[in-house]
Amino acid sequence: LYGRLDGPGRFTMASRLTRDHDNLAGMCHGGWLMSLADMAIGFACSTSSDDVRRKFLPTVSLTAEFLAPGRAGQWLEASAEVLQTGRRIAFAECLVRADGEPVLRASGTFKVPTAEDAPFAIEELLLPE
Repeated sequence: LYGRLDGPGRFTMASRLTRDHDNLAGMCHGGWLMSLADMAIGFACSTSSDDVRRKFLPTVSLTAEFLAPGRAGQWLEASAEVLQTGRRIAFAECLVRADGEPVLRASGTFKVPTAEDAPFAIEELLLPE
């Protein structure tokens, strides 16, 4: 699993698909696509402003459209971007691609943490470039 901060409120997660990600039909399980989008959007939200920087934002709602199947061997990349961060809710979207072709489009709402919520070190989760 790979993660990259692309700027404030923008984050990319990536992974190589293997047969371990397959469902019974021999294509990438939709749950894995949703999980990758959820993680990418969550990280994007946690970098969107100084108020939420480096804090965990729990998912309130995540919806998706499945556009095409992903297959073992393909490079899966989920690029997320925050649309708006309010006092209590952040809104973001994500496009997941397999070898450059769109396979899932997701949008989510995330709870903005209070000042008392403990931050986590996002840098600890990223691989060095």
